[in-house]
Amino acid sequence: MYQKLYVHYVIKQKNLFYQQYSIKISFRTTNKPHYLFQFQKMYIYYNIDIIIQIHFQNCAIFPCKMGCSADQKTVETNSTLNAVVGDVSKDKYCQAAERIYKAINGKGTDEAELIAVASTFNDEERVKIGDAFNKIYSKSVLEALKKDLSGDFENLMIELFSGERYTKWAEYIHTCIKGAGTDEKRLLPLVFLMTDDEQPKIAAEFKRLYKTDMIEMIEGDIGNGDWDKLVKGWLKAKNDGAANAEGLADEIFEAAKGAGTDEETFMIVLCKCNSLLYKDVNEAYATKYNKTIVDTITAEMSGKNEYAFLLAHYALLDRRQAVAFALYKAFKGMGTDESGLNNLTVLFSSIVNSGVLEQAYSQFGEIQKDIKGDLKGDYEKAILAMWGF
Repeated sequence: MYQKLYVHYVIKQKNLFYQQYSIKISFRTTNKPHYLFQFQKMYIYYNIDIIIQIHFQNCAIFPCKMGCSADQKTVETNSTLNAVVGDVSKDKYCQAAERIYKAINGKGTDEAELIAVASTFNDEERVKIGDAFNKIYSKSVLEALKKDLSGDFENLMIELFSGERYTKWAEYIHTCIKGAGTDEKRLLPLVFLMTDDEQPKIAAEFKRLYKTDMIEMIEGDIGNGDWDKLVKGWLKAKNDGAANAEGLADEIFEAAKGAGTDEETFMIVLCKCNSLLYKDVNEAYATKYNKTIVDTITAEMSGKNEYAFLLAHYALLDRRQAVAFALYKAFKGMGTDESGLNNLTVLFSSIVNSGVLEQAYSQFGEIQKDIKGDLKGDYEKAILAMWGF
């Protein structure tokens, strides 16, 4: 004798049908659902628009214990239950999790599909995809990706799916300053690309993760050189903009005039200005002295000092240009800085991308040309896609 039951036990937050059965005997399906076996229990996650037929022997069907309600139902000995799934759309994060699962569980890995999923969603959404993957398949998406991928492509995918933006930002800063020595090349963009609004959020995540103050740990790790002092001043600057633009432009010119450079004056000006004031300073300097502040920095400084002061300059002038400059520096030099490139991709590719990035990068070169010239394979394709190309 057949009984028909319309499944109505819904987990609302996931938009998936769910039913719990005691003591599974056997089953067959017209279409394979996602399912998880447990001893003496069976949990089934129903796909949309499929019919599940499950055979029982003296079993009771109980309502889901996850916020759903229904009367207890009993199935007769050797009877069959037909569960017809209703018309409810699956959560987009569950759909994305399924796409990832299929991409890494077929004949070979579908890297293009992984790239498509990663580049379609932002950091918060990718975390939700990871949660959905864990709920559906009972394993971490990171574990699954690590098992199936390798090299730079693996590293990028892991970074993209391993946490929300401020969490990753705090982790990257900690990586730069933990242990012996400081990774200045990667630390500097992480510091200067923080806005005044973002800094307390990142610091709070840092405190949560590492139980210590972020600014104090950075200050304790770096030295007392010019770029170090700029970092310390930048992290504590109020940037209230209460100063005269032309007067500050004059101070920069005087600091660079003659033998040697007064880096401290540069540092004070950069830390004193907010974005609006600094744009006026930059314009006043160019008008009065017929050259740019960038020209002066590159002529008077070198190495880490030049990199730090230029980052601060671009960050105040237009953060899109600062992101472009940091990307440019990741590509240039002795080989590509893949870790730094991954950091920038995770933190900024959802904010500065496509034509906006191309325009900001144009003063340094051609972004797509540099990516294609420095990278290769699936890693190249992933970086291009993440930045909107």
